[in-house]
Amino acid sequence: MKKNFILLFLSLTIQLGCGSKVINSNILPGFWINEINDASGNQKFVLYFNEEKESLECRFHSYFNGMKFSSEPGSDINFNGESLSFVANKLVNVRYEGKVDSVNRMIIGKLKYADGSEREFNLKKISKEKLVIEFPGLYNLTKETNLFEQPKGSNDGWDIGTLIKNEIDSTLLQKMIDSINYGRFGKVHSV
Repeated sequence: MKKNFILLFLSLTIQLGCGSKVINSNILPGFWINEINDASGNQKFVLYFNEEKESLECRFHSYFNGMKFSSEPGSDINFNGESLSFVANKLVNVRYEGKVDSVNRMIIGKLKYADGSEREFNLKKISKEKLVIEFPGLYNLTKETNLFEQPKGSNDGWDIGTLIKNEIDSTLLQKMIDSINYGRFGKVHSV
């Protein structure tokens, strides 16, 4: 009994000590995609990994037939340079476990559900060029530039000006831009 208690204590200590420590994560930061086409429609899942101060952050974006369905932060992220696991959705207790194949730029893994069922869920790294075309709002989330710029004149008959000069509330525009970036309107290429 005492031996089992010690083993359980060590197991919990090791699991709790893992946190979101990052070891050799140069392959992981960036965007990863999984696409499923079935009778219900087209589903795309995009994971964004970002390394912040020696810890790893993750966001799980899901789309259904071109419209953003949800955006969930990953938690309890563990990555040791090869094996990856994290909680993909706390509300329904879905966990992801996989192995990184850096040669093929893939993560071979499974979604594990609370009821014990599993689903194969492989991810492929998506290039910045493809991301900009397919998910322009997600790409904009990674940029740290000012999105409000006065357009350049082009002698096309359209008057140009600043938001302040035309008494336009920039907070409403920022809300619209945030909604576009989070995919609440589907694919938007220009406004």
